[in-house]
Amino acid sequence: FGPEIQAAQTLIHSCLNRWSEGANANLKAVVLDAFDVDKQGSMNVGKILALRRLEIDDEEWQRGMQAISDSVRVDVTKDYVRLHRRPSPDAKWELVTFDLSKLDVATT
Repeated sequence: FGPEIQAAQTLIHSCLNRWSEGANANLKAVVLDAFDVDKQGSMNVGKILALRRLEIDDEEWQRGMQAISDSVRVDVTKDYVRLHRRPSPDAKWELVTFDLSKLDVATT
């Protein structure tokens, strides 16, 4: 997540404070659990993204959900190459399996 996650957390906390005024604090803890960090200091991506599935008709909540969407960063990408071959010019093309990640390349 990028820095926008802090804005999302602030907006969501504001909604929960407004909605749960006078309610049991356990109710708020259920949603706030999504922003808890683990022993390594990382947030649970699945829990936070699951909040976006909740259909709540509240402008502040929607801004919080947009802030979550804006905070998502791609950490890993994979490139791939597709190779085809044919044994003769009139034969059908066949896909060649070629996995670079499984290559054992010795360095000198």
